[in-house]
Amino acid sequence: GPEKARPVPADGLVDALVKYWKSEGEARDKALKAVESQLGKKPEKLRDAAPAAWAKLGPEKDQQEIPRKGGLQTLPFTLPDGGKASFCLQLPNGDSQFHPLVLCLHGGGAGAGDGRQIYSYLGSLLPADAIILCPSVPKQVGNAWDESSNHRYVEDLLRHVTRQVPVDPDRIYVCGASMGGWGTFTVSADFLDRWAACAAFS
Repeated sequence: GPEKARPVPADGLVDALVKYWKSEGEARDKALKAVESQLGKKPEKLRDAAPAAWAKLGPEKDQQEIPRKGGLQTLPFTLPDGGKASFCLQLPNGDSQFHPLVLCLHGGGAGAGDGRQIYSYLGSLLPADAIILCPSVPKQVGNAWDESSNHRYVEDLLRHVTRQVPVDPDRIYVCGASMGGWGTFTVSADFLDRWAACAAFS
C-alpha cells in the first residue's frame, strides 16, 4: 500500500543536520554532538529530518545537481583540489520516500577499471529499489582504493549524493570486486558507523 506520511521533523534537528553536513574536522565533531543531542534516545527521528535537511542543502559548491531520472548515468565530480572525477549512478523508479544505497568499488589497476565496469558485474544482482553508486578512481593506478585521497573522495561523493537523493541512512552498503574488493575493507574501515553491511568479491 501507499507509504504512511512521516511526522514533521523539528527545525532544530534539521538545522543541526545541515550544519553537520556543511562542516569539517573538529567543527564537524561538535556538530555531530548537536545532532545526537537533538535525537536524544529516538534515532528514528533522523529518517524524518534528513529529507528536510537535504532540501535546505542542495548541491555543494562546484558540484552539479544530480538529474532525477532513471537509468544508469555517468556524472562529473569535482575533487577538493579542483581535479575531476566521474561516477555512475542509477536511481530507482519507485516512489518510496527512502531508498537503500549500494556503493560499488570497481577493480582494475594501472590504466584499467571504472564505475561502469563494476556496474556491469553487479548491477543486475542488486535490489531494484536501490540507489546504485559506482565511483571511478581519479587515477587508474594499482591499489587505488588504498589511497587516503580516494577515501576522502568516497566520503565527499557520498555526501554529494545523500544531500540530493533520498537515501535511507540505515541502509547504506559497500561492496567491490578485485581491487575494489580490497578497497571495500580499507574504505569501510574509515567510516565503520556508515555501513549497514560490506561485501568483497575476488
